[in-house]
Amino acid sequence: MEFITSAIEDKNRLMFSSPDTADPAAIEASERMNLPFPLAEIVSLRNVWVPHWRERWASHVVVPVYYALPEREVAFVGTQEHVDECVQAFTKSNDASES
Repeated sequence: MEFITSAIEDKNRLMFSSPDTADPAAIEASERMNLPFPLAEIVSLRNVWVPHWRERWASHVVVPVYYALPEREVAFVGTQEHVDECVQAFTKSNDASES
């Protein structure tokens, strides 16, 4: 199995948006925890999770769901349309709402 390590600057930009707004202890912890991870995790994100999360997982959730995205989300598009699309994927939940 192939492992990779993220460049700490890239990882911190993704995790904290701006290192200037993060607590220095969080930056230090990030550096300590920057360990190699399986390349297959990244590949599966693109090839398994993203194309199939709605029908394989979200459509089976029956508990209440509250979905929200922060204003400065770096991994997802934070438009109202995107939030609505995500909430609507939880078709079996008797209470799927958003913020």
